[in-house]
Amino acid sequence: MVTGLALAATGLPASAQSLCTPPVPPPPLNGAQATAEQLRAAIARARNFIGQANLYENCLKDELRMAQARDDGDSVASRIDRQAEVRLAANRKLKEKVSSDAAVAMEAYKKAHAD
Repeated sequence: MVTGLALAATGLPASAQSLCTPPVPPPPLNGAQATAEQLRAAIARARNFIGQANLYENCLKDELRMAQARDDGDSVASRIDRQAEVRLAANRKLKEKVSSDAAVAMEAYKKAHAD
């Protein structure tokens, strides 16, 4: 029931809804204040997120291929195309940000613990 309400609220038919769920990015870590264990955990979370984001990206690409395969000039298929492209771009930016945040935390940790 909730799914039907959510689908109706988006303005797209149920067949146009994405089945792909984006992963939640990990919070950035202040490397200068982190312990070695906290830094290792943050890097593991970043790697896990990037792996999940890659799976999400593959799912979006699959949806895009399916929409293109059934595209017969239908506006729903072209909306799926546009939505998938926007989501792909946003996912790639988020992967870059998470990777950059982890690198910044590592550098800050190294500077703070240069003893």
